[in-house]
Amino acid sequence: MNNLIYLTKDTIWFDEKSYSLVGTDLKTVLENARKELKISNGRLILGNDILFTASFKLENQEETRSAILQITKGWFPVEIDNDSFDWKRAILASGEVWIQTVGVDSEYWKNVCSSFVQAKINVDVAEPLTTLISESVAQRDTPVIINWSGKEKLKIVCLGGAVDFISVDDADDILVSYVKDKWHLAVNPEIVLMEENEFKLKEKVFARLKNVDASTLSIPVIKKIVGLSEEVQTSPEEKVAVPEEEKKQKGIVFLISVLIIILIGVIYWAYQTLFSVPKEQTTIPEVTPAITETTVSVTPEPVKSDYSVYRIQVLNGSGVSGEAGRIRETLINSGFLNVDVGNATATTETQISYKSDLPSDVSDVVMGSIKDYTVGQISTLTSTSDYDLIIVLGSSND
Repeated sequence: MNNLIYLTKDTIWFDEKSYSLVGTDLKTVLENARKELKISNGRLILGNDILFTASFKLENQEETRSAILQITKGWFPVEIDNDSFDWKRAILASGEVWIQTVGVDSEYWKNVCSSFVQAKINVDVAEPLTTLISESVAQRDTPVIINWSGKEKLKIVCLGGAVDFISVDDADDILVSYVKDKWHLAVNPEIVLMEENEFKLKEKVFARLKNVDASTLSIPVIKKIVGLSEEVQTSPEEKVAVPEEEKKQKGIVFLISVLIIILIGVIYWAYQTLFSVPKEQTTIPEVTPAITETTVSVTPEPVKSDYSVYRIQVLNGSGVSGEAGRIRETLINSGFLNVDVGNATATTETQISYKSDLPSDVSDVVMGSIKDYTVGQISTLTSTSDYDLIIVLGSSND
């Protein structure tokens, strides 16, 4: 049976049947759903509030999974690894190649996977909702704002099938201004209204099962979880009951084999004792060990970037007076000299935009200065932007 499982931070849906995750653990909910709904397998969709996305223009970066993972690690506010991450390339109408990445907190993802394994609900891969939606407008030549109405209410800025920006509370006019400024549009971008029922999410997900390729973003579900016993990880279908009579026969064969081995050993010992000729004593020459000179190679420390050459803008959308100035002081104390401040429309989550060639040590210092804020969408700036990095402070704190 084809079951669509939709997971968010506080709720999980099995098709249209929902279960709250507040005050309980995912494993318990999955076990209850398996008993009540008779579910043994399904296709998993990851909601926006547990998923992080980022996109950037491919310039001089190496286009390999390991290289893309290292770049992405510098921008996501959570720890990700090879098991909780995926990426794909998107070619825009202008011919530019952009990289779309998605990731989930690695420890959270291990817990999700172990919960499905222990509850004996088979799920092979998980697909991000936002990138699945963005593919529906992949053929548009210009950026599109999608107003999504479903289990989550989202506003998604897409271009060429890639997700550029996601918002849960920004007004349309703010997103329109953002798109026009970033992509240098003379006219307003198109706003597309989408509802989950009309989109036919479940049909699209299961239709893709036969056509999964490099352009399909998905995160594999870890089946072998460290710390879980083999008893838990083996499904009932894989276990074969051994009849009692067969067990007895195997025991007898094993006992006879042991007796034969012991008998052969006794015979060999007796032969060696009675008939062997004493060997002449052999002098073993003294061997002087050879001493090999070893050269120790010292790896030089990585070169630190000159923070003073980078321009940063900090905009206060938190509603708390003086927050942008406080972050500015922190950055200046870290070595940044060109930091401008200003105000922005109120927002819940902190937003970050950056140039794709920004060194990782620069981004690490900046992320450290806003570690107390809840970081939401991360996007890239064009090479013509006046700033190397822009921070919009939100009201939500970790």
